[in-house]
Amino acid sequence: MFPFRKKRRYSQPVSLGLRPQKGFSQRRPGLRLPAKALAVHPLIWVGGAAALLVGVLIFAIVKLASPTVPTPENPALPGDTPPVVSSDRATRLSAPSSEPPQSTARFIGFGAQDFHFAEKQINQPAIFDTEIIFSAGTGSLSGPVLNKLYYYNLDTGEENKLSESTIYQGEYYETLISHDWIVWLETDHGKNNKIYTMNRANGAVSMVKNCENGKPKLRLYGSILIWMEQVENNLDQLYMFDLVSQENLSLFQINEVSTYGVSAPCIYEDTIVWSGPDTNQTQEDKTANGDKSSVYWVNLGEDTFTGDQLNTQSFSPGTYVHEPLYNGEYFVWIDSNKSPNSNLYIARANEEPRLIAAGVTAYSMGDGIVVYGKDQGVWCYVIDTGEICRLTYEGEKGMLPLAQNRTVVWYNLSANSEKDMLRYKVLDEQDIHPQWPLS
Repeated sequence: MFPFRKKRRYSQPVSLGLRPQKGFSQRRPGLRLPAKALAVHPLIWVGGAAALLVGVLIFAIVKLASPTVPTPENPALPGDTPPVVSSDRATRLSAPSSEPPQSTARFIGFGAQDFHFAEKQINQPAIFDTEIIFSAGTGSLSGPVLNKLYYYNLDTGEENKLSESTIYQGEYYETLISHDWIVWLETDHGKNNKIYTMNRANGAVSMVKNCENGKPKLRLYGSILIWMEQVENNLDQLYMFDLVSQENLSLFQINEVSTYGVSAPCIYEDTIVWSGPDTNQTQEDKTANGDKSSVYWVNLGEDTFTGDQLNTQSFSPGTYVHEPLYNGEYFVWIDSNKSPNSNLYIARANEEPRLIAAGVTAYSMGDGIVVYGKDQGVWCYVIDTGEICRLTYEGEKGMLPLAQNRTVVWYNLSANSEKDMLRYKVLDEQDIHPQWPLS
């Protein structure tokens, strides 16, 4: 049986009206910078005392000594002051010192549950609401292990094996799930890197493409599949494919030696996001400070093209950008290719980036939250208040968290088991905003 759910749909991309192309031809879009955004932080003045001079002095002292409390109407990012934009090119922060304190982090992992599988090794899952899709297997890690594809429902405990690899040395990676589709990559780690889709309405499976030069980085939202693929030795290409209409589009190409080809793109609603070179960076700056990046995006719909030109927007945060995420308002990324000293940043377009945490390689974005792994623990950053919370209690070990909406899944390294153990928590509003009254 194929897994199909009869629940409400989340927001899905609108009809794209994109121009179909035969095959996957290459087209390099032009760039268009968005208008600058200016963050405004209002001050609330109070009345003085009897004498005007004394009143002003008292007010100034109180104002300086009292921090602003974030509220739904007055959200804050971490740090003492709100972001102020002075140019399109933000200045790189030096800031492990700007990182919010974790020593006093509130614990929100109450009620988190483990779930068990017969297979010993479990690959990192994908989440849709409370459904997950993942590859798994049992055997020696010296050979192919992740050769079975599974579906699991966190609400009901339903488990289905969807497929088992039939190619020599075959394994499954890049598993994805939405309301109507399941996507995966079947690979022999050589010339066979086949992208497959399953229609959840009828169980029909079809192959989209075989990427002969290596494993592509896949992402899915609704019925829109995107991926970054190496097409030649020094050429990486970003593709989009509409699973319903079968329209395909080449969005962007990177033709230089870099790690952008292993930086996964992102899709949220009708916006596709990826990272690429900052074309305004001078060679002198690159030599002195290393490579810096731009975050690129395109909105799918009637304004996707002007004539034959793809309307791409970008901003340059002043850091290297690896695997940017987007939630419709904020971008999140790390500033290196998952090195142990990577810094995790958040920013709106054209605002100065703010540091969430240093030493982060695994992170994910949910509904109003960013979850990440650090110091063998799992943490949650609340975007509109800047608060850091713990999902693993002190001394508990976890890693590789993933979030979708308010469902968070991670590996429980403290489980007394020889098998990989996954743990999950569905966060509620009081977990995220305990100081805000329920409506």
